[in-house]
Amino acid sequence: METPSVVLVLGMHRSGTSSVAELIAHAGYQVPGDQLPVAEEVNARGFWESRQVVDFNERILSESGLSWFSLQMSNVDISDSLYSEMLEWLTLQIKLHQNLVIKDPRINILLPVWCRLLDELSVDLHIVFVNRYPDFVAS
Repeated sequence: METPSVVLVLGMHRSGTSSVAELIAHAGYQVPGDQLPVAEEVNARGFWESRQVVDFNERILSESGLSWFSLQMSNVDISDSLYSEMLEWLTLQIKLHQNLVIKDPRINILLPVWCRLLDELSVDLHIVFVNRYPDFVAS
């Protein structure tokens, strides 16, 4: 049996991460869980993000008293119960799909949590960082 593979797509909002995640999905990787719905006026091809991943990330930030735009991340904390829930969910997703692509801009600031989880699952972890000129992102 092959070692499961997970690709984390990192980058700012509106930087092209959705396009990159879509390409990775077409190469045989699955977005875990339920995908966020397409928003025609914002991203007609979809966000290629898991609703569950977004929820987990929002819960981690909330537990820490932070938000996705917080500047200081040194006090990010995750409860044992949330960590266990994430680990159980990821284990199931890997069993279902073997190769996952996970994208959510919040992972940029929560990368240590995700690396710890994925390390515990002994997957081949690949990180793709999408960088776009900040003026284009802002516009």
